[in-house]
Amino acid sequence: MIADLSIANSFGVAGLRDLKLYFSPAGSVSATSVASFNPIAARGSVLLADAVSTIYGQTSRSGSIQVRTADANRILVGARLLTAKRARGTVGTMLPVFRSSRAALPGESLAIAGLGREPPSRTS
Repeated sequence: MIADLSIANSFGVAGLRDLKLYFSPAGSVSATSVASFNPIAARGSVLLADAVSTIYGQTSRSGSIQVRTADANRILVGARLLTAKRARGTVGTMLPVFRSSRAALPGESLAIAGLGREPPSRTS
């Protein structure tokens, strides 16, 4: 599987200078990997193709990526997951991106529109 990220400085009037991505591999007890980027100009964007492999050099692409900046209100983030089926083509889906500052607290529930628990449905 391949995960692409797109990050846009859509609402800024100045460059975004402190953007960092943190990758934590699933099931790993090792330290989180951090990547810093060149500034993204106002109304500029960056596409990170196969982010986990190209940025962090990871062969296991399962885990979480956190996008951090002091100006989180200025950015838009999109994520896409692709599965290449050589002879049969490529299957892809957009992944929801959540702000941790708007997440559920411990013990609370959070409903995500469009997702269901009924078999045989599956979400990635």
